[in-house]
Amino acid sequence: MKLIRTFLKGGVFTPDNTRSARDVATWNAMIPARSVVPLLQHEGEPARCVVERGDRVDEGALIGAAHGYQSARVHAPIPGVVSELTQLTLPDGRESEAVVIELDGEFRQLGRVLEPRDWRGLKNDRIQEQIFDAGVVGLAGDGVPSHVKYSPPSTGAVQYLILNGCEPEPYLSNDYRLLRERPEHVVEALEILIRLLAPKRTVIALGGHTRSAAGGIRRAVAASRARIQLHRFAGKYPQGDEHVLVRSVTNRSVRGASPVSEAGSMVVNVATAVAVYEAVVFGKPVVERIVTVAGGAITRPGNLKVRIGASIGDLIEECEGFREPPHKVVVGGPMRGSTVTDLSQPVTKLTTGILALTEAEVQAVPQTPCIRCGRCTRACPMGLEPVLLYQLNAQRRNRAITEAGLFDCTECGCCSFICPAGIALAEDLKSAKSRLRSEERDGRARS
Repeated sequence: MKLIRTFLKGGVFTPDNTRSARDVATWNAMIPARSVVPLLQHEGEPARCVVERGDRVDEGALIGAAHGYQSARVHAPIPGVVSELTQLTLPDGRESEAVVIELDGEFRQLGRVLEPRDWRGLKNDRIQEQIFDAGVVGLAGDGVPSHVKYSPPSTGAVQYLILNGCEPEPYLSNDYRLLRERPEHVVEALEILIRLLAPKRTVIALGGHTRSAAGGIRRAVAASRARIQLHRFAGKYPQGDEHVLVRSVTNRSVRGASPVSEAGSMVVNVATAVAVYEAVVFGKPVVERIVTVAGGAITRPGNLKVRIGASIGDLIEECEGFREPPHKVVVGGPMRGSTVTDLSQPVTKLTTGILALTEAEVQAVPQTPCIRCGRCTRACPMGLEPVLLYQLNAQRRNRAITEAGLFDCTECGCCSFICPAGIALAEDLKSAKSRLRSEERDGRARS
């Protein structure tokens, strides 16, 4: 397998903070006695609640029906009784209705050998239906419903199908563990997607520490019926960003505001691929996922297979708690994740990691005036000038900031990471996009 060295325009080299968790085999977290299951675990409209207080539900039972085109089904992660329907605020700030289930009864799938289905004899629309039924969404954090994203396109629309095996952020190693522990399932998931999308080329991209998983992947590819290429990339953040990855694999650039499909590409991350495999081969809904629990404040870092609806605090306790008081607890990765203070928040389909970071790891510095060093511009993988966008936002020059490429920002966080003045550039630009979208909605409502 050839090492393809990419001279990534922009990006940053981040400390390798994955080793403490990545070298430990995935283990099963304790089944929670109480699951709080949000009905908004995807992009688009929330699922519509189909249960009431007092209802008894089985493991995997439908509790939220897809409501609208960009919506996904939600299932009960544990058997039990619906004790409450409540509202909560998710770590990303969105409000969601949630179903609270108290554990009671027998599991139908947990601990049992599931009988695989012969999906190769199925028609594409039936495969698509199974993905929809299982509530599969983009598990890297984007949350796009997979039955929408991987719907069969017009002939020849997908030139490249790319499995994104480059970990998206520092500290996270959940995809790496899947590549090491379940390579044959990852490859079979690609075979399923090849059936649906009919790409001209299929590529597995490994980057940084995931390159060490190449041996098992190579063997799984060799045993596969599909023609799949393996590419290895030198590690630099954000190589796992799908816009950056598509440019590296295809040599075609896509604006950050545009979908990578404009370059004839479709990207699937490892966890999503495994969820597709389980949906089609076993008819298994998304009721659990692997979450990285790491950071200097965690006593026993690792990757845990956890039921949706378990609390953040449950997972931290599973890892023997804090070795010291954390300076910050982050859901997701350190670059794009959300800081939380309430450890009763539930794990969702989109929870890639839980990081308890020490003060030394956060490296918080007092903000000082911009020194015009240009580091943020050199670090931006989309070729933007973050400090200019920051200044235009401060002046509320909406037209100018849009023309300067605000919506091409992918919120990778490189500019904030590299800024010696400690300016929260990425956070400011994310806020600017939200402000402009809100003002646009208000303008349409008034008209």
